[in-house]
Amino acid sequence: MAIQGYAEGIIAGIEEPEKAAKVILEENRRMTKLVAEFLYISRLDSNQLVLQFKTSDIREIIYDAMHLTAPAAHSNHIELLPEMPAEPVYVSCDEEQMIKAISNILSNAVNYAASKVVVTCTADRQNTIINIQDDGQGIDEDSLPHIFERFYTTRKGDTGIGLSLASEIIKLQKGELHAQNTEHGALFTIKMARAKQ
Repeated sequence: MAIQGYAEGIIAGIEEPEKAAKVILEENRRMTKLVAEFLYISRLDSNQLVLQFKTSDIREIIYDAMHLTAPAAHSNHIELLPEMPAEPVYVSCDEEQMIKAISNILSNAVNYAASKVVVTCTADRQNTIINIQDDGQGIDEDSLPHIFERFYTTRKGDTGIGLSLASEIIKLQKGELHAQNTEHGALFTIKMARAKQ
């Protein structure tokens, strides 16, 4: 409706073309993302998603996900701050799917952050922990138990797909995804088994 309305406004001469074009492009981006997410859900539900597991440095996956999220962070004036260990941290995963999962969580954090999102990675002999912390107001207590459910929408009216997909992808990688509120904002934690190189 937004695309049609602004397009008709341009034709009728009542909308400034540059402003209208920006709205149309943004709505097109949102629609493209939504269609891609629905197609992904269809692949999950029909067991058509074939994972390609290999031993990967999770730091590189995180950096790739941050790179994908950087334009949205920049437009929202949100700083992405990585805190990574100096040495490689290896996990067994499908790189493409993990990038998608982490970028979905980062996108959510960017939407709710006040000024920054901090991404940390730590590891011991057995596990790898990735924390994604924003400095926003946190997750509504009523919403907290439901944010990984499909189509559950939050106070900003999100589609309710991104976080549920992230959770399902991480489960397929034999990992865990949890969310909680802290005194600094919302914290998402990914836990995966550490792999040997």
